[in-house]
Amino acid sequence: LTVRRVGSALLVKAANAEEASLVARSETRFSVPWGAVIQFQLDAAGTVTGLIMQQGQLKMQASRIR
Repeated sequence: LTVRRVGSALLVKAANAEEASLVARSETRFSVPWGAVIQFQLDAAGTVTGLIMQQGQLKMQASRIR
C-alpha cells in the first residue's frame, strides 16, 4: 500500500489496483473508491506513524516506511 500527496490531494495505490484519490471523512479517516476505509495513526507531535485499513471484516495495520 502506497500513499502519496500531490498538492492537497492524497492518493493511494494497493497492489494491482489503479491509484485512487482518498476522500476525507475526518482529519485522520479517509475512504477509498473500492470500499476500504483508512485511519491514519499519529504520534504526539501529529506525525503519521502508520495506518489501519479496513474493508468489510478484513482489517490490516501497517507502519510507515520512509
